[in-house]
Amino acid sequence: MRTSPAILVASLLLTGPLMADTYTVNTTVSASDGCDEAPDPLVCDTGSCASPSGLCSIHAAIRTANDRPGADTILFTPSAITLTADLPQILDPVTIGPPSLPRVDLNGNGSNSGLVLDELAAGSVIRNLVIRNMSGNGITLTTGTGGNAIQGCYIGTNPA
Repeated sequence: MRTSPAILVASLLLTGPLMADTYTVNTTVSASDGCDEAPDPLVCDTGSCASPSGLCSIHAAIRTANDRPGADTILFTPSAITLTADLPQILDPVTIGPPSLPRVDLNGNGSNSGLVLDELAAGSVIRNLVIRNMSGNGITLTTGTGGNAIQGCYIGTNPA
């Protein structure tokens, strides 16, 4: 059976491509996304849905990337973040960290866990981070997670 080009184009337009987005962490505040429900759970914002703050925390960036299909990217404007809560588990492929130096310092404050990549996050890239002072592992790859890359990171120590 032969499919007409018009049906193929209509099918592609209706299903759409997997979107890959970039979220920029622009606050040192370690807080969850306050707008995970409605009206737009795909906006990285630490405020509430009714009162957006315009700030995107590392927690909010990970949760928003998890909610969005496709391999997203998380970048940073602050050079250091001290965590006040465990980071959400990463459930979708993502690239986290700046593409070049300087590195971003993630300090677990002695009581928070680091990055945890679920098997659904296979193909993720963690780059140019200093991950230190975590209560457990700095990076955990769950069983079945493959094809990940850890590049230019210092884990459990500082670069000095």
